[in-house]
Amino acid sequence: MAAQTQVYLYNQRSYVVLLEAASSGKIRYNKVYAKDLILNRGVDNLIEFQFINQEQKPVNISNKEITARLINSDGKKILLQKTLVDIYPLTGIAGLRVSSEELDNIDSQLCYYSIEIPADEFDYPVFVDAECGARGVIRIVNSVLPTFVPSYELTIPAHAKSTIGNAVSYYSSSFYTKQQNFYTFQLKLERFTGSICFQGSTLSSFSYPYNITNTYNFDDSSETLHYNVEGFHPFIRMKIVNTGTPQTIGSSVLLGDITKLLVR
Repeated sequence: MAAQTQVYLYNQRSYVVLLEAASSGKIRYNKVYAKDLILNRGVDNLIEFQFINQEQKPVNISNKEITARLINSDGKKILLQKTLVDIYPLTGIAGLRVSSEELDNIDSQLCYYSIEIPADEFDYPVFVDAECGARGVIRIVNSVLPTFVPSYELTIPAHAKSTIGNAVSYYSSSFYTKQQNFYTFQLKLERFTGSICFQGSTLSSFSYPYNITNTYNFDDSSETLHYNVEGFHPFIRMKIVNTGTPQTIGSSVLLGDITKLLVR
């Protein structure tokens, strides 16, 4: 019998409580369990909210422009602000629709959400947590797709050609590592003969460079390779020593080189 796995389709729906003027400020009903909400990066999301009053009855939210906000963990930055869409407004149900594109520029993190509803000429908070908390917890997660990390292309300058017994040394452009401690380099070789190594520096000018990796040697190599560089180095570049000799094919003089260098 083949192995079977159950999967579930359900709506994320959270109850939120309105403190109405008729209650004279007295809270007769609190949410006991306020679950964390989840937004999944890489797909479109819909989170439903049902608005209820102090008697736990649905509130008609027709023709109300209700604002939802995502706020970062220290409460100092609004990550996203949207108007809820009507789903079943007569029974107090509205939804927060967040597209995959809107989450592309927001890292996975634990943050907060808040909801603001208009009443007469004022806007009031909606209580989304126990003890009349106006902020709830929402997690942005990388569950459907992994985090996309774009590659950055380093340039390799024009340089003199090597000759027999006369190697030529040159360097790629450097980049600032942003205090990260792990990078992957991808390089494309076309008939390259020589050596490479990765260098670090605490100065952007590379006045005092040091070798991070061993020296890797190649002999007439045409391939695409990758290397990992570990440890914190404020600035990194690649040193290239070309020892290839020119080859004439027809009227063209060919000399191997590294034609592309990417890092992420």
